[in-house]
Amino acid sequence: MDRYEEALECADKALKINPDDPDLLDVKAEILNNMDRYEEALECADKALNIRPDNTHTLNLKARLLHVMHRHEDELKFIENAIKTHPDNAYMFNIKGLALFSLKRYKEAVKSFDAALAVNYDSTVLVNKGRTLDKLNKNKSALKCFNEASSLDPKNAAIVLDKGKLFMKVEKYQSALKYINKALSIDPHYEDALTNKKTTLFVLRNYEEAIKCCDMLIKLNRNSITAWKTKGFALSNLGRDEEAIKCFDDAIAFINKYHNHCSSCDYNHRSMLLINKGKIHMNVGKNLDALECFNKSLSSSPDDVSTLIYKTEALTKLKRYSEGLKCVNRAHALDPNDPTMLTQKGYLFEKLGLNQKALECYNIALDIEYDIDTVISKYFTLIKLEMFEEAIKCGDVIISVEPNNVDALISQGYIFNNMHDPHKALSYFNKALAIQPYNADAQDGKNMSQSIMSRKF
Repeated sequence: MDRYEEALECADKALKINPDDPDLLDVKAEILNNMDRYEEALECADKALNIRPDNTHTLNLKARLLHVMHRHEDELKFIENAIKTHPDNAYMFNIKGLALFSLKRYKEAVKSFDAALAVNYDSTVLVNKGRTLDKLNKNKSALKCFNEASSLDPKNAAIVLDKGKLFMKVEKYQSALKYINKALSIDPHYEDALTNKKTTLFVLRNYEEAIKCCDMLIKLNRNSITAWKTKGFALSNLGRDEEAIKCFDDAIAFINKYHNHCSSCDYNHRSMLLINKGKIHMNVGKNLDALECFNKSLSSSPDDVSTLIYKTEALTKLKRYSEGLKCVNRAHALDPNDPTMLTQKGYLFEKLGLNQKALECYNIALDIEYDIDTVISKYFTLIKLEMFEEAIKCGDVIISVEPNNVDALISQGYIFNNMHDPHKALSYFNKALAIQPYNADAQDGKNMSQSIMSRKF
């Protein structure tokens, strides 16, 4: 029997002798709270408050229970009534702020934390206020709160880390790293600090140090999936792709060996690792191995859109266009408003020689969201379909956005040559040659334009 069970048994025995003792009910409620049996704990706290309604400890406990049960509206109503009789209860104002924070009512939360600080200037409340100000994008005010909290509690690694997170948010990663390292100097095994450090180092492209940090995290907690993931990508970015793949394999093997295979969380972790492994396989041209990874991931998460898209990409690289089309169709059915899938479908239709269907896909994608890459795909499809008038308009749009797009300039030239307008064609070829003087296609097109012009005269 663990200590909480033993304590609960003692409390129950005492309550059989004196069932209306509010202190015993209060103790039992705390024990049940520590055992995560919140409904029973709340029932005990209510019994105690019915007997002794103004007890500060029990009032605080009930507010805390409602908070951990995510009953925030009930929590706020209860706190408002409690504050009427206990206007100097700083704990109540603090937990009210936390409830408002959970409900994303950040401005009200700040006021509640201020009320708590007016009663008791406490580092915990200052941190809560700082985190709320951060949500309101008041970074300087948030930092001021964290600095004041640190001055009250200088050995608190979590407060120092909050400063680091604040700098990460505004992409000042060197400053962030300074505070993260300071937090780790207080607590070298602080997982949250190590997690943020490996992310910061990765963003700073300090991959060797990021790998060391990931190894520390994995040693502390082999279940740190983000550490495995970051380590794998850091290895890949260093060109150590085989080590990266082994990293993901080790993580997958750990999940398979030690986790409950029925857990949806485990399925998600395994799928994510398989996807990342597949992406690295694709990066090094091992598209069949990548496809195997994506298929394994889809076996546990068959409706994961991102995995279906990666599978489509692998099939496309393998030139298995019909299978790719089936795959992207499935993804598109799950997320019909994503224009990137329509663009991918258009590309696959092109590869299958179905240019009219490709054009339809590009047009629908552009109706959803304007994207210059989709315009470019549409442009070359129009040329294949010999829809030159529309293609010219499309080409001019591309050149207005990307004036140095040599392919578009050359293509415009060839269209005008086909339409027997060599003068216009020549102007496009000359522009292309001004950018790339030795471009053979542009020079051939220019020669063709001059030949057509000489024949006319």
